[in-house]
Amino acid sequence: MFVRLVSHSLILIMALFAIVSPATGKAGHEAVASCTLIVSSTDQPANKCSSARVVEKGDWLWMTAPAPTHVSAVSIKQSRFERAVVLFQYADGSSLRREVRAGDYGSHWRVGGSIVFAAPQHSAPLSSVAIGIKDAHLNRLIKAHLSTGALEPPPSAVEAMLIGAGLSLLLISALANFLIGIAVRRAEPLWNAAWAVGVLGWAALWTQVALFIAPQIAGTMAARAATLCSTAAIACAGGYMYAVSGRFLPRWGQRALAANAILVMAVGGFAAIVPAAMLLAAATALNIVVAVAAFSLVWACLCAWRRGSSAARDFALSFSIPTAAVLWSTYTDSGLNPGDESGLYLVLVACSLQIFGLTIGTSLRMWAIRHERDAALRIGTQLAALAETDPLTGLLNRRGFIGRADGILLTANQAALVVLDLDGFKGINDRSGHHAGDELLKAVADELSKAGLELDAVVGRLGGEEFGVLLGRCDKAKAEQAAEALRTAVAAAQTTSDGNVLKTTASAGLALGQTGDSFTMLYKAADRALYKAKRLGRDRTELAESRLSEAA
Repeated sequence: MFVRLVSHSLILIMALFAIVSPATGKAGHEAVASCTLIVSSTDQPANKCSSARVVEKGDWLWMTAPAPTHVSAVSIKQSRFERAVVLFQYADGSSLRREVRAGDYGSHWRVGGSIVFAAPQHSAPLSSVAIGIKDAHLNRLIKAHLSTGALEPPPSAVEAMLIGAGLSLLLISALANFLIGIAVRRAEPLWNAAWAVGVLGWAALWTQVALFIAPQIAGTMAARAATLCSTAAIACAGGYMYAVSGRFLPRWGQRALAANAILVMAVGGFAAIVPAAMLLAAATALNIVVAVAAFSLVWACLCAWRRGSSAARDFALSFSIPTAAVLWSTYTDSGLNPGDESGLYLVLVACSLQIFGLTIGTSLRMWAIRHERDAALRIGTQLAALAETDPLTGLLNRRGFIGRADGILLTANQAALVVLDLDGFKGINDRSGHHAGDELLKAVADELSKAGLELDAVVGRLGGEEFGVLLGRCDKAKAEQAAEALRTAVAAAQTTSDGNVLKTTASAGLALGQTGDSFTMLYKAADRALYKAKRLGRDRTELAESRLSEAA
């Protein structure tokens, strides 16, 4: 079932990708003639923009390129800086300036972390574009795109739908896993919830939906927070794997998983707050640590899956979705088409479906565990009932009767025990056979059970043809009336054997008790009274004469 879910999810992702690609990649561009500036570690502008120059002046990094014909907009891909300035320089020597600051992007931000500046209308043609970045925290990884044609539009309805659906799925999955984890007291759903929260935070920052709530975080702060959220999500994936497959791994493997998760979180936190001068080194270190963590996750997953962990299987299948999406995103974001954000949309949708799939898998496993637990409890209850039930009559057996009696005697101010023994039952067995005797015992049990319900008493078969009835909150007068009612019920029981009606009577011994008396004390007194009734002619009730302490 889960494999079908994953395959259907992959198909859905590809279908959505096919829809999103034209909407986000080329929508709003009338011509493909454009150029891209990429500042790499060589300090030289790369591909598409001829005669481009890159110059560092103090805290500023300037990129200048001749403008292609009919440039309509400039977009800057990297937003981890304090200020960004775009100078549109025209053939008549004039220039117009556009600027954004960290915490104030105005209407220039776009989904995917881009900042877009529309080329101002001017009578003279545009000759060149200069882009200045102040305090760039990754000033060797800046990408600027000079596009022609109509201005790139705000996010379309399809984009908004995908973003909303992805964020909603992540939020629902986080809440569902959290509630499941609290309900079943298991770490696995809680790690799932933490993973979903991490991805939700990254997605809200990348899509810049967070800017609706906190516009002041735009820029460096948002980029740092996104780094922290993404690394936290990776660490939580390690925690999830540790929770679901720890017992399937050797001890050193469990420790390696835990150490990798802690290391990813530590290096990610450092990369999020590191000074600008160390950011590139921190990013390199984080990439290495994440790669090692990914390798350890794959190893742990395969080992646990091979040893029979269904959770590890679900983990492998579900995480293959966002992994494939990340690889695709990396390819589509290689600089061939910088305006195309479909790869990042694919990552968002894939992560949403992945956590949603894991949530379904976790829910099904929790349901199966609960079902097995409930079945075990039912079987245990049935076995306990069988252990305390007489198989012939359906009444409590001696063990069950004593257990119920002890509980009543602990709290009842007054109690009475009636012990009944069938008169002449051995003769009935000898004359009519044991089968007929058993049928008569069942008839007697049925009558005593009915009487017990009327008297609010506990009825049990103590052994052979002996029955016990315990009455709580019962004084002497009511106890004597109850004993006579019980003997009358026995006398009313009958069965037939070979056309003959079989009936019997009962002798009864009655003992009165009070709070704190034990069943053993009460039974001894009632047993003595019973045998007195037998000696005095049977089919009668005798009351225990002495106090229980003396009878004991």
